[in-house]
Amino acid sequence: MKPKNDVMPNGKTRLRHNLYNSQWAQNNRDKVNVYHQKWMDRRREWYFKLKRGKSCVACGESHPACLDFHHINPKLKTGIIRMLSLYSNDNDRVIKEIKNCILLCANCHRKQHYKDRINKEINDAGYRGLYGMPLNQVEVRKGVKKGELLDRAGTTELAANLFRITQTDDKIRKDNIRGDFQASQTHFMVGGKVRQTIKDIGGTTPENLPAERHIRELKSEKKKLLKDKNRNLS
Repeated sequence: MKPKNDVMPNGKTRLRHNLYNSQWAQNNRDKVNVYHQKWMDRRREWYFKLKRGKSCVACGESHPACLDFHHINPKLKTGIIRMLSLYSNDNDRVIKEIKNCILLCANCHRKQHYKDRINKEINDAGYRGLYGMPLNQVEVRKGVKKGELLDRAGTTELAANLFRITQTDDKIRKDNIRGDFQASQTHFMVGGKVRQTIKDIGGTTPENLPAERHIRELKSEKKKLLKDKNRNLS
């Protein structure tokens, strides 16, 4: 960021230039409002063009006013597309953001977020059973970033989680368990059973296992080693 008092090409300091612009805007409020309204109209039209001719992937609703962009992977979300479209000129960023989205009508969008929240709560019940605490507390305890617990887990911890997940899925299917509450209870119960088994055989409970290096780092290191090996052979 440039200092506020640096000298501009016209010989004025930036601070003086900004003060002049601010004063001009205050004295010409009507002109500023007209300019902003026209600018917003252009941005709004561009935003609606992004949705015209498309439809909700869940129900087929096609009116642009009803359609929202839903992020498939929240980890890659850098901003709300509507806000980026209306209040910035960075069209390239908006287009890049859309590549991580699907179109849903407002109704289906809210249903999807409700479903995501319920699924998160159900999965968290499994972690609470196995680790004895919610997922966010496990991440803080181990010093790992949000959503990276299993990416930083060692073999033993991964095996415990895989066993918990597969056994939970089998029980839900075999017992024909229905409903969010019942599913949550099953995840918690199976996770607790796995935790108790670890204790019974004298193992280390997963919250006390150290976090390993991120799997992404290990893959990158392996790729580099293979590249160096091939270079030495050639």
